[in-house]
Amino acid sequence: MLLRHLRRLSASRQSHIIGRSLLKGVRSDPDGHVLLFDSPGHIINPMLQPDIPINYETSFSYISGVTIQPWVWIVSAEHAAKDLQSFVAESREKGSPVIFGSSGIGSAEHLAGELLG
Repeated sequence: MLLRHLRRLSASRQSHIIGRSLLKGVRSDPDGHVLLFDSPGHIINPMLQPDIPINYETSFSYISGVTIQPWVWIVSAEHAAKDLQSFVAESREKGSPVIFGSSGIGSAEHLAGELLG
């Protein structure tokens, strides 16, 4: 049901409502009926955007992890590197930046990619 609701919001270009829903969740009575299903972005974003109006540390209580998110690093099959360490070492030897794609600015994948630099 949640996915249907989010898909409908996204399709109707009203995704700004999701932010309002989050604020409603923060302001709701702790009656056991409000559940936030979120990504690591809620931990990362306050560090990147200090003006976020929600304090996640005091507004929410952790109850459970839901998934383990595996990451893979891939390069062209023709690339000389056969593992991540040799890829980074080669980039540093050549003095060229590591160029990567991620799921978005401030995402866990983005920050991991920045660490390669």
